[in-house]
Amino acid sequence: MKKFILFTLFLAFVAGIYIVVHTFHIEPFWFKLINAEIALDDAQKPVSPVKILFLSDIHAGDKVPFPEIDRAFEIAIKQKPDLILLGGDFVTGAVPDSEIYGKLLRKLSAAAPAFACMGNHDGGKWTLEMGGLPDCSEIRKLLVENGITPLENKSADIGIKNCKLRIVGLGDLWAGNMLPGKAFDKDATDNVYVIVLSHNPDSKDELIKYKWNLMLCGHTHGGQCAIPFIGPPLLPVSDRAFSEGLHEWNGRKIYVSRGVGNLCGVRFNCRPEITLITLK
Repeated sequence: MKKFILFTLFLAFVAGIYIVVHTFHIEPFWFKLINAEIALDDAQKPVSPVKILFLSDIHAGDKVPFPEIDRAFEIAIKQKPDLILLGGDFVTGAVPDSEIYGKLLRKLSAAAPAFACMGNHDGGKWTLEMGGLPDCSEIRKLLVENGITPLENKSADIGIKNCKLRIVGLGDLWAGNMLPGKAFDKDATDNVYVIVLSHNPDSKDELIKYKWNLMLCGHTHGGQCAIPFIGPPLLPVSDRAFSEGLHEWNGRKIYVSRGVGNLCGVRFNCRPEITLITLK
């Protein structure tokens, strides 16, 4: 009996060590490529599939170093996307090194047309209260100088493979900078597929009266730590149903990414993701 107890304690100790190592050193950078397919109506469908790369919540900083971001970007670029969309939260705190970060971002813009919205960590009311960036000017400058178009309460039209796309970028909900009336300033016809870039999935409730087909979000990180059979105990959203993945909502689709980076250097049962959405 004594040997059994000692053996059990030993196994528990080894399991504890493994969980700590996995949670802090393995899973935060164990990137998972997610493939999602969306069928378009006949009036909108492209002549061949359109591949959209979606990356969110990079969170460059002490806990998410540049070599790991570079590795994630390399995996993403290998998918040969037709369009790259970025869902905000480019940093945690200050911009760590704009020159190095810029070189990485240029890899994305060199691969395909790239557009971005801002997240709550990129500047504004929320992050200012937390001691972060007072506004989005630094992140906006970083993006523009490296070939990525920031969309803050504005839209951009692009045609890919005979498919007419409108990218509507919103300011962040928590930052107090979300102005949908300004962003949706043009009427969309039935043959235009409207994609909304909005960092926080809770913003959906303020967008119900506008015309759009797909919303791409981040912010949740999938909870970062998900307890088996229970799920994530902590989520920074009001509607916990939208923690990750593809959802149907009021005749539209919403995709929530678990994100590339993390906060506090922790992930458990919730791998970071690189998302490839194919419009068919």
